Amino acid sequence: LLVCNGAATREATELHRAKFLVSQVDELRQRFHQSGLAMGGYSITKSRIMSERYEAICREIPDQVRRLRALTSGSLKQTELVRAIELDTLSGLKILREARIAIDDDRIYSCCGFRSHHRYKALRELADKLQDECAELTAKERVLLKESPATQHKMRTLFSQCFRFDLLLHLGVFASCLLLLFKREVLPVVSNKCQARFWKCRS
Repeated sequence: LLVCNGAATREATELHRAKFLVSQVDELRQRFHQSGLAMGGYSITKSRIMSERYEAICREIPDQVRRLRALTSGSLKQTELVRAIELDTLSGLKILREARIAIDDDRIYSCCGFRSHHRYKALRELADKLQDECAELTAKERVLLKESPATQHKMRTLFSQCFRFDLLLHLGVFASCLLLLFKREVLPVVSNKCQARFWKCRS
């Protein structure tokens, strides 16, 4: 029973980790994409709102990478993938910072069409690479989450069945002990009292 309980606990922990890892990776990809959109919006409007949105997103990305590092610390392969993801996101943020500087300087921005196109191409390549790395990082977890609930919780089901069997076994032993005690201790006393009352009535 203890073995089943330990296995069920590990199974639940792994399932929770898989859900959290997939959600964090999806959120990181979304944030990276949103950072590019926010910079694109700022390049057109140069509004304070778009600038603040871009800066807020860029502050969130390193925090999400740190959470991924903590989640994958037990796997060497996943740790290496997170390191690659971190390098790519840092490269992407650097490209966006350079684009921000160029946008803020109208003279540079107006005469750097080639460089702007080069930045966009590099950012697009990084986004595609990040997409592949994130897919590889969560491949095992996504397979686990696609399984049926019965498959995901098979150890929990086994533990539940073992617990019920163990409970019934203990109840059976307890009932047997009570029956044996009744036969050895209670029944003779009751029988003697009944016999004594019978002979008393006869006399």
